[in-house]
Amino acid sequence: RFPRAIAPFVYRRSIDPAAMGSVRAMKQRIEDERRRAGRDLEVDLKEGPGGIRDVEFLVQSLQLFHGGRHAEVRTGNVCDALDAFESLGILPGAVTESLREAYLWLRRTEHALQLVEERQTQTFPRDPAAQTGLARRVGYDAPRGEDARNQLLDDWTRVRNDVRAHFEALVLGTEG
Repeated sequence: RFPRAIAPFVYRRSIDPAAMGSVRAMKQRIEDERRRAGRDLEVDLKEGPGGIRDVEFLVQSLQLFHGGRHAEVRTGNVCDALDAFESLGILPGAVTESLREAYLWLRRTEHALQLVEERQTQTFPRDPAAQTGLARRVGYDAPRGEDARNQLLDDWTRVRNDVRAHFEALVLGTEG
């Protein structure tokens, strides 16, 4: 009963467009705080630019703005929310597919890191040997380890750039 009771307060039928400025400021403040705390966000699969949190933040922002009129976007599952945004015409199919693929790649890579570390971690390795090991665990099967590593690094760069471009365009309100 509690989720139903608070839904009208969380998912309003209309939200002042200026509220997006508050969302932008909050995300920027989070990133700034992480950097001031000494976090190397450039190798952080979760909280770095173009990482898991960018996808989740983007989805949750859109849920807040559209959930009052469209109950189908009110889900805790990122991929289900993206499907709902696409079916409602909130996001184009190419954007939802790009975000879905990137999110799944990031999660799969995070889980492969945690497997070997046997702990919660989201730090993309800087060491070439560790990167090759990660490439193999994620499923890159090029015969030469160096080629598998290069494929992983190319995808890491592409995924981060794609996610950040969508995030900036849709949440930060900049051209990406």
